[in-house]
Amino acid sequence: MQKRRLRAPSPAFVIALIALFVALGGTSYAAIHLPKNSVGAKQLKKNAVTAPKIKNHAVGAAKINTNGLTVPNATHATNADSATNATSATNVGGQTIKGFHLTVANGVTAPQTVLSFNGLTLTLSCAAGEPTVQATAAQAGAFMRGMRTTVGNATSAAGTSNAVAGSPVTVFLPADKRGILDLDYLQTDGHRVDVYADIDDTTTINGFDGCLLEGTAIAG
Repeated sequence: MQKRRLRAPSPAFVIALIALFVALGGTSYAAIHLPKNSVGAKQLKKNAVTAPKIKNHAVGAAKINTNGLTVPNATHATNADSATNATSATNVGGQTIKGFHLTVANGVTAPQTVLSFNGLTLTLSCAAGEPTVQATAAQAGAFMRGMRTTVGNATSAAGTSNAVAGSPVTVFLPADKRGILDLDYLQTDGHRVDVYADIDDTTTINGFDGCLLEGTAIAG
């Protein structure tokens, strides 16, 4: 019986085997003996770090660039345009809030606009050191009434139940001197503005000879 002789491997086959062992050995070495802190931004491929690879709560506020970051909805917020609970917000519970403040020098008789908000305009003048506040409705037939509690006239009604569009109505008189104004503005389409304001004359503002109107308006 004739014996078969084994052929010696070719040089190309030997070189291929050596290259394979070197490659496998290098990969194993890299996986087992990779130096600490040796992988940086240059070693990471684009989009290599995906959300599932980030541990929950691993990224804190200090690591987040908030420029351009928008949160569509928030239950609690320090500052927000709209939030259920917020330290500072322009919209709360579907209602828009706006603060206002104006001082007018003694002797200014021309009405100065303090607030223009959802169809309601408030102006302040200060003839002879006493305030006059007027309210103007943008819509005819709007309800614009409230109460004022004052030093000069105690508690009395203010406004009108059937406003004429563009016609000012005096809601705080010079004889009232100083006090508080609570005014409701209701348009025929159901839109409303509630105004809560403090009004001072020239004798109550330290260091200023004039009149003051400041407060908050809420539109819903």
